[in-house]
Amino acid sequence: MSLYEILASVCAQSTPMHRMMERFGVDGTLKTLPHQGEVTDRAVERCRSCGHDSACAEWLDHNKQPETPPEYCRNAGLIERLRGVAVDD
Repeated sequence: MSLYEILASVCAQSTPMHRMMERFGVDGTLKTLPHQGEVTDRAVERCRSCGHDSACAEWLDHNKQPETPPEYCRNAGLIERLRGVAVDD
């Protein structure tokens, strides 16, 4: 495994929130919010404190086009709100 592959793997596994936002197509919408930094910080903290890191990584690996986040996702509400913003634009 190359250094790039190792780093890519570590980054993908260490940022499940970003992977989840990308999976639902709301990462761009998140970046346009007026208080994007604060919203992102809170979302990252919710993600870090959920305790489902392994389950989330596995879920992301097996759900390429999901309709909803997993039941345990502490950012599910944010994702749904961001999806609503994206649809309304």
